[in-house]
Amino acid sequence: MPRLSSAFILCVACISASPARAFEARDVMEKMSKEERFGYVTGLADMLSYQYVLAGDRPHAECITNAFYSAKKEETWKRVYESFGRLPDKAPEGLIVGLMKQACGK
Repeated sequence: MPRLSSAFILCVACISASPARAFEARDVMEKMSKEERFGYVTGLADMLSYQYVLAGDRPHAECITNAFYSAKKEETWKRVYESFGRLPDKAPEGLIVGLMKQACGK
């Protein structure tokens, strides 16, 4: 079995010792283009809606879908971007869940 060099071991130790940083709302706003943000956020909303469908709660699923794809979508996007700006260190999926609970109930 080949011996590992001390430089390789040190390098691996440094990489594994660095803390992982969670994906945050600031990443969505600062690192994504408008098109990427749209795809990411609507993907989160679609998955949340789908979870309600699987749970047999169609009214909540439709409320979430309507929030992002109906006439009130401009208001929804404004609230999403405001919440991402107010809470940039929070997980975007948690913020979307919270906004949809406010809009559609629990």
